[in-house]
Amino acid sequence: MRTLLADRHAYVAGRYRIPITIAWSTPGGALLAASPAPVGGWPTAVGAFVVTGLHLTSTPHFSIGFTLVVPHFDWQAVVGIAVPLWLVTMASQNVPGVAVLKSFGYETPWRPTLLTTGIGTVVGAFAGGHAICMAAISAALAAAIVLAAPGALLPAAVTFLVAASGITVLGIGGAFWALVVGVLLRFILVRHRATA
Repeated sequence: MRTLLADRHAYVAGRYRIPITIAWSTPGGALLAASPAPVGGWPTAVGAFVVTGLHLTSTPHFSIGFTLVVPHFDWQAVVGIAVPLWLVTMASQNVPGVAVLKSFGYETPWRPTLLTTGIGTVVGAFAGGHAICMAAISAALAAAIVLAAPGALLPAAVTFLVAASGITVLGIGGAFWALVVGVLLRFILVRHRATA
């Protein structure tokens, strides 16, 4: 599943030469966690994820595991999962991601990006992925890193790598350790420059 995200990210960022990032929809995950299980179980949820991806690919301009699941399509899951997941992904990730990039002077290729994330969502759905989207917070970080002083790039890159590694230490996930390592490295580099 990480390869799928990396593939989608590399395509859009490389093709359009902008610091766009692609990620799973965190608000979408929260929406799913708060929702009851659909009638029909996991295959019905996977069917809703596929529909979400199709919604993303057709949006106009204005990991559970690696077991492949045959989707089951159910109108209740489409109404109760797919449409809300699409709406929350658009409203909380894709549109803010475009706004963030625009604030840094980047013009986001709307249709190609949504086609890329939508296709990624459809492909990922078969393995339990719920929604791939532009990452609003990561977009701000990526755009800021591009404009940052050269000394800021190392801590940012190390922070990203630790977060992406999926490492768990003492039962605490990689996002926490990424922040610890990034802040610590930044502190060391700033202190070193001040004494040099």
